[in-house]
Amino acid sequence: MITLLAHIGYENSSDVAIETLTDAADHFLRRMTLLLKTATEQKDHGFPVRREKAARLTLQLEIL
Repeated sequence: MITLLAHIGYENSSDVAIETLTDAADHFLRRMTLLLKTATEQKDHGFPVRREKAARLTLQLEIL
């Protein structure tokens, strides 16, 4: 986290700010990976819009 902050221009920062950003990033990444894991374990996972488009395209190809 310190390297990322230094890279974007924050060369001097307090320990509390760094710990807070580290905790927030940790929470975000853990939550995101948990949601991705849950989504992949579901039977019908994916994006509904893509499935609908694929179904319509398949139907159009069958008609031709």
